[in-house]
Amino acid sequence: MKEPAVTVIVLNWNGRELLLQCLESLNRLDYSNYSILVVDNGSSDGSAAAVREAYSHVQLLTLPENLGYARGNNAGLSEVLRGNPDWIMFLNNDTEVDPQLLTNLITGADRYPDGGIFGPKIYYGDVENLLWYAGGRVSLPLGRIDHRGIREPDQGQYDIPGPTDFVSGCCLLAKADLMRQLGGFDTVYPMYVEDVDLCYRAGRLGALCYYLPEGKLWHHLSSSMGGELSLRKVRLKWRSSMRFFRRFAQPYHWGSILLYQLLYFGILGPARYIRRKWL
Repeated sequence: MKEPAVTVIVLNWNGRELLLQCLESLNRLDYSNYSILVVDNGSSDGSAAAVREAYSHVQLLTLPENLGYARGNNAGLSEVLRGNPDWIMFLNNDTEVDPQLLTNLITGADRYPDGGIFGPKIYYGDVENLLWYAGGRVSLPLGRIDHRGIREPDQGQYDIPGPTDFVSGCCLLAKADLMRQLGGFDTVYPMYVEDVDLCYRAGRLGALCYYLPEGKLWHHLSSSMGGELSLRKVRLKWRSSMRFFRRFAQPYHWGSILLYQLLYFGILGPARYIRRKWL
């Protein structure tokens, strides 16, 4: 039986070297029925020319300016949906994938007919065996969004697949028909939380999200944003998170949301930032 058709959308902005590493790892996939679309978000570092030279089989969509995560991926989605893929995988350019990633994700997805969005286990790219994502958690009463297992050594503690609140947009596999229904990512978010919003909207359509640990990849963190701990990244994530909770939280949640935010940014956040940055 022919494998389902998968199109991988790789969004890039001024990440030439990381992009080429990502494409090289995609070339090693053991899955036979897939194609790649690189969406270049107005890069000025020669990314598009490098892709044309080194990977002539890769489709390339060049945008005139940096449209951000949501609008950039939506431009790629519109291009892809002109064809007839069964699945679409959104992938960060600063990742390297395991050769069995697609095989394991597609095989795993077959076990969950109520699923519409699936995500793999994701490791830090520069620290051996250190988890970055092993499922996503959202607490509406607290106004909290986080990754399960983040910064834990992988000792098999998250090797059981199952439902998850959201799949990280770093690597998000979705049914093409579901993406047609959803209309892509919501562009109201300046950056970050677009993936969480997408997953919540999918849930309202009856399409659940699943974490599949048999799929694996490695993520070189937030290279375009100055690294994982950049203050700009923290500020943008907070703004987008508050937009998400204004949309989905109930009015009675806001007392506990505000209390948690004051506690986190007044005490917990600075302590965690200092500990991770200097220890």
